[in-house]
Amino acid sequence: NGGYGPVHEGGGLVETVDDEFDGYDDNDTVSSSAIILLPQTQAATTTTASTQHSSWNYVAEPQLFRGLSNQGATCYMNSLLQSLYMTPEFRHRLYQSETARDHGDTADLETNIPFQLQKLFAHLQLNKDRKAIDTKALTKSFGWNSSDVFQQHDVQELCRVLFDALEESLKGTPTEHLVNDLYQGQLKDYVQCANCGNESSRVDNFLDLSLVIRPFGSSTEMMKSVEEAIEYFLKPEMLSGENQWDCARCGTKQDAIKGLKFSKLPYMLALQLKRFDFDYTTFNRIKLNNQVRFPKYLNMNTYVHDTTQTTTATTTSGGGAVARKMSLERQELNDKHDDTSPRSVDGDSASSSSLSPPTTSPLDDDDDDDTWHAAYNVDAVLEASGPYVYELFSVLIHSGSAMGGHYYAYIKSFEDGQWYNFNDSTVTKITDAEVQTAWGPTSHQPSTYGGYRSSGSTCAYMLMYRLVDRSRNEAAIADSQVPSFLKDLIVSDESKRLEKEKEREEKARL
Repeated sequence: NGGYGPVHEGGGLVETVDDEFDGYDDNDTVSSSAIILLPQTQAATTTTASTQHSSWNYVAEPQLFRGLSNQGATCYMNSLLQSLYMTPEFRHRLYQSETARDHGDTADLETNIPFQLQKLFAHLQLNKDRKAIDTKALTKSFGWNSSDVFQQHDVQELCRVLFDALEESLKGTPTEHLVNDLYQGQLKDYVQCANCGNESSRVDNFLDLSLVIRPFGSSTEMMKSVEEAIEYFLKPEMLSGENQWDCARCGTKQDAIKGLKFSKLPYMLALQLKRFDFDYTTFNRIKLNNQVRFPKYLNMNTYVHDTTQTTTATTTSGGGAVARKMSLERQELNDKHDDTSPRSVDGDSASSSSLSPPTTSPLDDDDDDDTWHAAYNVDAVLEASGPYVYELFSVLIHSGSAMGGHYYAYIKSFEDGQWYNFNDSTVTKITDAEVQTAWGPTSHQPSTYGGYRSSGSTCAYMLMYRLVDRSRNEAAIADSQVPSFLKDLIVSDESKRLEKEKEREEKARL
């Protein structure tokens, strides 16, 4: 219920206080004998005299993963943070990153987002006896006040805030390209003369892609799969009539093709499904709950542009801010397309052969998606079609309406190959069939996948894929890879928490 109001998992109101200790929720009253599980220590089990012990946030046995406490309406943030934490390459490089602390600048650590993110990840990894970790220190570094945590924000925008903060903080350090190395791809924005094949283009960077589900102006046409949405994203338009292009080679205005091509794909491919739309007939914000199937393995080889192609003018726009702006503005071109826009154009030049994306989706002729089948051989696909095959590992889900709802995430652990449901403070194992319920319903009615039922208002709105590259893929981040200063900070936090608990017990006896 984290998205709907300030209700704690245990039923009480969320209490916001200023003297909390990082990593723990002040609503917890815990045993003073609780001992943190660190790699170099063994947990001791003792009894306690406390009569106020509340164990809702402790587990009997150490768990592989911890949840995140909901501060009121921060479930959307929790789903993103868990997705980033469960990305081994991101977590590894974040641990390796220098922050203000490494340069002796400790005065502003409370407002240093990268440092607080490092600390939160260390708590998630090392506090093995906890059920959930608190996020107040991180949101405080955002500059949020108590009212902000009860307002739902945009996940894509929050991701940009985190990435911008990392980019700014890591300038001049060995890991300054952390975000771009993992998430940055390049789109070629081109115009090509339909008469002579002359092409003018520019290359823009992106960190994520926003995919339209319902084309602008359409009330019935809907994207049925991620592949179909990508094809629509790349769909070229014809510039004709008053919109003809002034071709430098022809010396006159000519009909031309304007479109997009991928010139470089990122290691981590983040796709936002544009579930939230505006109904111009009712002037209301709406949510599109129709089914959009996503593959377990996404073959992007067909969509990659040959970068050896010659163009008349090419410029590159770089920088994190431009890349993030691109992900928002990219769909403006495609929103203007109509059903008459051509998918391919015959031309004299060799470059025109790679002009259009494929006209059929792998799912068009089959109601099932074979990438989810146990027999699917990803290595054979890599060998047959090329290196750009991506594996799904995170599905961010929204349940509710355009006016509000709850967010959680289905995430695959590369450590054990198991899918988990990260729902605020609760983490549970799930199956592939349950992940597929996030496709959404086939109609306005709930659907069933492998015995699991999908709510009519519950569906995926963001997907994260990782390139299948055996030489680069990481599976697990060992506790020994957590920097010693973070381990020391967690021990210090635990000591302070125990001291605070002791003071509470003493006051209760008075």
